[in-house]
Amino acid sequence: MNHQSYQRTLNFKVQNEVGVFASDSSEVQKYLEDKYHYELLLDTNSERDFDGIIKRQKDDLIVQQLQILDKLNRAGSVISEFARSNREIVHPEYQIIGTVTGRCTAKRPAILSFPKVFRSIFSGMPDHQLYSFDYGQIELGILAGLSQDEQLIADYNESDIYQELADETDLTRDNAKIFFLGLLYGITDQNLIKMMGISQNEIIEIRQRLMVRYPKIEEMRKRCIQFGQQHGFINNMFGLHRATVASHNKSTYVQNWEKNWFFNFPIQSTAAAVFKKALIHIFESDTKKTMRMVCPLYDEFLVHIPNTDRAYYIALIRTAMITALSDTFPQLVPKVDLQVYEDEGIDEFNTRAWSAWFEQLNVKPMQ
Repeated sequence: MNHQSYQRTLNFKVQNEVGVFASDSSEVQKYLEDKYHYELLLDTNSERDFDGIIKRQKDDLIVQQLQILDKLNRAGSVISEFARSNREIVHPEYQIIGTVTGRCTAKRPAILSFPKVFRSIFSGMPDHQLYSFDYGQIELGILAGLSQDEQLIADYNESDIYQELADETDLTRDNAKIFFLGLLYGITDQNLIKMMGISQNEIIEIRQRLMVRYPKIEEMRKRCIQFGQQHGFINNMFGLHRATVASHNKSTYVQNWEKNWFFNFPIQSTAAAVFKKALIHIFESDTKKTMRMVCPLYDEFLVHIPNTDRAYYIALIRTAMITALSDTFPQLVPKVDLQVYEDEGIDEFNTRAWSAWFEQLNVKPMQ
């Protein structure tokens, strides 16, 4: 981002402009909690996956308005950090082990929370273009590799796992995705009922059919819980441990919470380690050194690539990502999705996205 050009137009705080999470925040959050159990989504640390759950509530104006305000607030927070700086280029402070699962985090600014809809703001480098390289369904691929479930491996390699579950259970793909992610994150049946809009009996039937299709998922879950309860910790494939709460009188809530992450920690933390392996391989293999990494996200690289070296870097980054996952799980066929952020376009991946979102709320940046 160029400091001089953006400071003139973006020297503001969205929270002050539109009242995001201000006087009415408790009422809005209570509404979302009662209707959609929204606080669960906020606590999952998997915004990429769960963001669509709220987006799907197209008939609920309150939810849709919150989506707009939330994105503006997070974007404004990052941009205001830049606007206050005197530097031409702002480098966030990265924490290499930022979470218990080993994922990176960033602050000053918190660039990893920057909404995708506004990413085109980073695309102003002359003779460069902004690219996104994204692992497709990586956590499900990791689950397939760890569980050694042959059907799950085949579905990951050959098709869309969410669509396969949808076809198996007569769900929509969106609801199949919610159910699968609910399985990974330990979301209760009652909360799945709220999110998916179906009955308890339907949840039970879907779970049974999923277990029939992918029987080794449940076997892995039981093994992880048994190991964690016996040893007081669980680890990923690379040796990263997470220990339990040191107490002999754990509440039912704590016990259930630990059972959830006994299962999902090996998946999430292994995914984070594979991503870091890919990042290291990218920079070790790069002989040209003309690319700029905008930021490494949870399962995605956002990069500026010079037009003259486009083919070189697309091949290098894709190869690094494929190698990192296939070296860890040779039975998997990694999925790497490439997105180009065009200057003009009809979707959110264009440079007019920022202005369009402000126009929806009639918010005018301070001059």
